[in-house]
Amino acid sequence: MCAPAQVLAGASTAERSATTGHLKLTCPKLLPIIASPAPRRQKLPPKKRAAGAAPTALLPPPPPEERLTGAVSLRIVPRDGEGAARAELAMEEPPLGDEWEDEEEVPALL
Repeated sequence: MCAPAQVLAGASTAERSATTGHLKLTCPKLLPIIASPAPRRQKLPPKKRAAGAAPTALLPPPPPEERLTGAVSLRIVPRDGEGAARAELAMEEPPLGDEWEDEEEVPALL
């Protein structure tokens, strides 16, 4: 048997499970590595703000009538520059061609 480290053969034990028949070998290492817990850092007291410094609080929430109530489509978000032209093209439905026509009996896909 090849162990990943040197072991004490005299202190090793072997047990077989009566239910499954698996063999369990317990071999203590010859030179075990003892790891101590890492030193804990002391918490620093909170920094005080300067007298003329701006507050770091978040903005207040918008009034209820201005809050979002449902899903937002990112395709209709206005953009500046060349992104605006691409956004307009994305909103237009692509032409299907002459061979594709809507049939009256078939409902439109959503």
